[in-house]
Amino acid sequence: MVTVISFTIQLYLSVSFFLYLNLIEAYNRESDHEAFLGAFKKEYDNLSSEESKRRLRLLLPHIDINKDQYITNEELKIWVQDKYESLVDISLNDAVFHEVDHNFNSKIDWDEYQWGKNRINNNANDSLTAIMKEHLSEFISRDKLRWEHADLDKDNQLNEEEYAMFQSPKKYAHMITIVALEEIKEYDLDKDGKLSLEEFIASIHMPNMRAYYEKQFRELYDQDGDGKLDHYEVIKWMTPEVYDKAELEAKHLIDLADDNEDGKLTVKEILSHYFVFVGSKATKMGQLLHEEF
Repeated sequence: MVTVISFTIQLYLSVSFFLYLNLIEAYNRESDHEAFLGAFKKEYDNLSSEESKRRLRLLLPHIDINKDQYITNEELKIWVQDKYESLVDISLNDAVFHEVDHNFNSKIDWDEYQWGKNRINNNANDSLTAIMKEHLSEFISRDKLRWEHADLDKDNQLNEEEYAMFQSPKKYAHMITIVALEEIKEYDLDKDGKLSLEEFIASIHMPNMRAYYEKQFRELYDQDGDGKLDHYEVIKWMTPEVYDKAELEAKHLIDLADDNEDGKLTVKEILSHYFVFVGSKATKMGQLLHEEF
């Protein structure tokens, strides 16, 4: 009888400790998901595992800045910092977002933005002059490209986080591709698709800092030394700096999914460990039990 009671107590303690460890693991993964997804986390929590993986695959090209099919620590660090930024921007843009969201579905489509934010529809107002219509058309085209790039899940609508990226694209690394193209288009006076030193200086709008930025141009930004910045070099120049917290989180995520331990992640590794990055409430406990046994 004593032996049975002793065994029961030991079994109870073992199960309790197992559940405690699982709760700790679940909490850690919640933190990882928030760091990787930012405001997207709540949406992903309610998805099936297959849909989570499908959407995760759509996100990966936005993280892979140099498009070499690998996610490095630096690229993941920049992405995580974007998520931290978006959480701040969402709170700042909250009132504007809900004013534009006319059908109250927590997403904004292009027509809502055109009408609600700009107070225009797809036809230019007859009262505008030809020059005004031309400039308006240019702004609309620019915004449409930004909109499409900010639409990470490709549902033709922007949620609050995507809208924050659309409104403040220079703060988000995965939006820099579009911003760099805009910068070249605006300041590339000789239309060679690159920024010369003079064109670069003009884009800074700080003539009193010319000596400093000229040195930065020659020693830091012009990586191939041809005296001009191509699209990739403009991207490198405009990519925002990130903080230590994002670097630590990026390293942690890579360590969890880097099967061949080469310090970077392939699409296969990320999808194989999708629950590290996105998961879903329906699969979290099942995954923990699978790992334990």
